[in-house]
Amino acid sequence: MLVDNKAHGRVVDALRKALADSSSASFLTNDLSIFAWNELKPDLLRLESARVLLSLPAPGPADGVPSPGGSLLGGPEERRFRNTITGPAIAREFAAWLAEKCEVRAANATVPHSLYCMEASDAGAVLQG
Repeated sequence: MLVDNKAHGRVVDALRKALADSSSASFLTNDLSIFAWNELKPDLLRLESARVLLSLPAPGPADGVPSPGGSLLGGPEERRFRNTITGPAIAREFAAWLAEKCEVRAANATVPHSLYCMEASDAGAVLQG
């Protein structure tokens, strides 16, 4: 399933639907932000565990060496969220969730897309996107 935040649906909506019956999740992404996490927080907090593999984003013209996970403060489309005073509190909650529920690794390569794999708590059903 291709989800592009435009004609083919929003990533947040697809993740929310996939997370509804999941007990664990695995994510591969180079585009992780605290604001996206905050949008999905109620669903992500219900997970028993999660694995996060951060890929190196492709460097832009003004970028130096990219860092795994890209910008935790989001891209240009998340500027309105950065301009609020809630960022530090969200970052602390996100860090606590990562420490408590997640296994986090960094890939040493660029992956041009993101993937997820959810495991349901009943009968080990798996949903991938």
